[in-house]
Amino acid sequence: MSCRITTFTVSNPNCSKLWSKKTSIKAFCSFRSLRVSVSGYPRGIGNSLLHSSSNSRFRLAASLELHGMKNEILVATPPSDSVVVDELKNKEWEIGVLKDEIAAMQGIRIRRTPPTGPPAHYVGTFEFLQNEDNTPRNKLEEIVWTKYVEVKEMKEKNALSSLKKALDNAPPLRDFIGSLKESYLRTGSPGLIAEVKKASPSRGVLRENFHPVEVAKAYEKGGAACLSVLTDEKYFQGSFENLVAIRNAGVKCPLLCKEFIVDAWQLYYARTKGADAVLLIAAVLPDIDIKYMLKICRKIGLAALVEVHDENEMDRMLAIDGIELIGINNRNLETFEVDISNTKKLLEGERGEKLRQKNIIVVGESGLFTPADIAYVQEAGVKAILVGESIVKQEDPTKGIRDLFGKDISA
Repeated sequence: MSCRITTFTVSNPNCSKLWSKKTSIKAFCSFRSLRVSVSGYPRGIGNSLLHSSSNSRFRLAASLELHGMKNEILVATPPSDSVVVDELKNKEWEIGVLKDEIAAMQGIRIRRTPPTGPPAHYVGTFEFLQNEDNTPRNKLEEIVWTKYVEVKEMKEKNALSSLKKALDNAPPLRDFIGSLKESYLRTGSPGLIAEVKKASPSRGVLRENFHPVEVAKAYEKGGAACLSVLTDEKYFQGSFENLVAIRNAGVKCPLLCKEFIVDAWQLYYARTKGADAVLLIAAVLPDIDIKYMLKICRKIGLAALVEVHDENEMDRMLAIDGIELIGINNRNLETFEVDISNTKKLLEGERGEKLRQKNIIVVGESGLFTPADIAYVQEAGVKAILVGESIVKQEDPTKGIRDLFGKDISA
């Protein structure tokens, strides 16, 4: 049996394993939060207190009310980051209050789930009853909460073990990052990730007569290096069916699964559907999620475009090893306001130097409509761009790409 004790406040930023002779205990902690799961006792876990004895060791005095016995449990020296990741991996990365606490410590304002816990009453597909406590603060938080329910339902139909087996039959991987580099060297302009998108929460329907395969082929003809395919249904009117259809239609451009990732399960699912890359949003995912998901991406061959919007998010991602692509979104995902000068601001000074030292390719996102816009972000240090609205709205998306760059980039 497993029993959760409580949440403690600690000062050590690491995670530890706990043990005693009569109990099997694991602790999952980060920054100021510690959640302890106890197995081995049938009932009667009493109150627990955590005391710090030094910066690297802790003593947990737990009152275990079992036949009148009390046991003292010692906490070992905190392990390395790799052990922390493995422990969290073993926990299947359940989404809960603990992750919101970790996120808040890193300046993330988006809560992963409603404060009162996962929605208990479904109004319809992927929806929940809202009340005073369960009201999202903004559209991004609403999307994340809804995505949590959506993924929960999808996982019940597609077990992770089944997805792992399905990887053997997934379409061959294409080199997403290599394609962007080749395009930049060939054209002298940022490599284009053209977005196959019917609608968005901020702009509504962008293309009434929307045929994803036709749009994708027009983009490829126009010189796109890669494609981004929206798979969110509720807010962007996308689907994984669109991703599969484009892949099966013979489009050679590597494909980015443009989805709101909140669970590592989604990475496996995207790969089985033919994705070559995925999007990880720093405004949603705490660092330990990013690290873990990057590890999964490397394992199954996916490229990861890690998206930031402000200085805090950029600094967090620069501190993480293994990132090859960072997208700077000029759109604030909480307010949907767009300012392309945001790209230049985040690439100035030490941040720009660190990006160059780490050989990270920077992708400019949102608010790019003219050749002047492209030149502006390229001068700031961008070597790839992700564009949707300005070309998908054009009657001829191939011509839309020529107009965007002010030249033909297909040759």
